[in-house]
Amino acid sequence: MRRTLIILCALVLFAAPAQAQEDAGPTTRVTGFAAPGMFIAGGTPVTGITPLRLGGMVEKVWSNGLGYGIDVSYLTTFEEDLGDGVAMIAPAILYEFHTAGPVNPYVRGGPSFLVAQGAAAFLMHYGGGINYWIKESFGLKVEGRHSFLLLVPGAGAIDVLVGAVFKF
Repeated sequence: MRRTLIILCALVLFAAPAQAQEDAGPTTRVTGFAAPGMFIAGGTPVTGITPLRLGGMVEKVWSNGLGYGIDVSYLTTFEEDLGDGVAMIAPAILYEFHTAGPVNPYVRGGPSFLVAQGAAAFLMHYGGGINYWIKESFGLKVEGRHSFLLLVPGAGAIDVLVGAVFKF
């Protein structure tokens, strides 16, 4: 199952930009966000530790809804000093569903990398959310995301990202 998921993500990751280049006029989006959540171990929530991700995201989306993005964030917890966190880098492919109103739902997924003091961990993530456009070039982003370790079944994190998004 995991091998199939990795192969599928890799195929879409390489195919999406190639497909998207046929369409003109991609939009660039920049988001600043905070994402509180919960850690999971053995398939159950871990109590007493509440993770918080703070970061930024850049996305390119074409008119057909295909796109890609990357977010860079700092992962810490509410219970520790801010200096005790790790860096998280999460490239992704995404698909945005076009609607007539100001709400655009989307889905996304890809690998994630945690880096701290010379050590690194590889995760996968998937999720979805909405962009709510208050003005043509400004809106709010809300996203639910599940990140999980491939080599440790039942280990990972769930968070809810909330941020301001700007369209260029």
